[in-house]
Amino acid sequence: TYYNHAFSQADREFLLQLGRVKDALELDKMFFLVNAVDLASSEDELSGVLDHVKTNLLKHGVRNPRMFPVSSRQGLQAKQAGDQDLLFTSGLAGFERDFSEFVFGELADMALHSGELELKRAVAALDRWIESAQAGEEERQRQLDHLDGALSEVVEKLTIPLPSAVSQEIAKEAEELAYYIRQRLQYRFGDLFTACFNPAALREDTGDIRYSLRSAWHELTSLVSMNLSQEVQAAALRLEGYIRTFLKRQFDEDSQIIASHLSGYTYADFPNLSLTTPEIKETVVFADADSKWLMGMFRNGKSFFEGEGKQKLKATLELNITEGAELYLKQQTELLKSVYTAEFGTQSGGIRTRLAQSAEEYAEGLRSALAMQTDPNELSRIRTHFIELVGHETL
Repeated sequence: TYYNHAFSQADREFLLQLGRVKDALELDKMFFLVNAVDLASSEDELSGVLDHVKTNLLKHGVRNPRMFPVSSRQGLQAKQAGDQDLLFTSGLAGFERDFSEFVFGELADMALHSGELELKRAVAALDRWIESAQAGEEERQRQLDHLDGALSEVVEKLTIPLPSAVSQEIAKEAEELAYYIRQRLQYRFGDLFTACFNPAALREDTGDIRYSLRSAWHELTSLVSMNLSQEVQAAALRLEGYIRTFLKRQFDEDSQIIASHLSGYTYADFPNLSLTTPEIKETVVFADADSKWLMGMFRNGKSFFEGEGKQKLKATLELNITEGAELYLKQQTELLKSVYTAEFGTQSGGIRTRLAQSAEEYAEGLRSALAMQTDPNELSRIRTHFIELVGHETL
């Protein structure tokens, strides 16, 4: 956002959408920059603008924002001149430091944590294989006899079709999200209408009022169209989160099935899925309101704004907008249901295939140890190497 018009209407629209999807994001990935702060005449004035931005962010559900007052002009000059003092003054140095810490700190920590969990799984499997390899011949044969049956049972359970109720739940969730989009449009329509049809936009002394009315109408349809398409995109993200919840539950249940049949099996973190997001149509088609009809509703500014003209036009245009919005939402809701129902089937099948493969790999390693096809000393050496990779004995 910019110092001289901090928190514009575009900022508000953006944050309204962001507020609806922020709970679907894995990390707080938001950095807020207030640019052109070199325009401030004093520290008190700058502090007032920053407080204004923070207050508006709070209204939109953003608490404790990572906010940076910067001057891109000073920052550019500082980098061109190699002036570190000016770079510090510009605020860009502080932003770049914190942003780098996020990218190379928080994100890298997530990757390292995931890697450590995989190593823990590997060490747990090695421990089980070493223990099996060191067992007596009779015990090893008993475990071998049990292993094949247990693995067959696991694979059989992982091929049982999932209940169709899940697809019905996804469709129900999509319909519910569309319902709330309709409710929010109805609630916000008055504000959107006023933002377009107001005395400043419809001044009779500045030119052709017919043109101004058409411009206001086009601005209104553009605002509503943008709002609806962003709402549907937000709904798509929410559906992705909804599906991930289902898939995570299935993943945990299936992993527990494997662990209950294959002694010593430990399962990995839930995979980082890449879901296919449908191509949301960004333009909503509305029945046109021609200039002659609009002029018939306007007459003059006094009667329009002080009389019933504005309210009559608002009510009529709301019906027009609602019809177009309803058709658009029906089409996009059907698209979401179709795409995400299919996506759930694809992803759930892929997860189960990977889990079955994981179980088979674990069983194969255990079978090799029990059949004395693997040297226990070699397994111990590998285990020691894994521990050295992370540099501590917590594994």
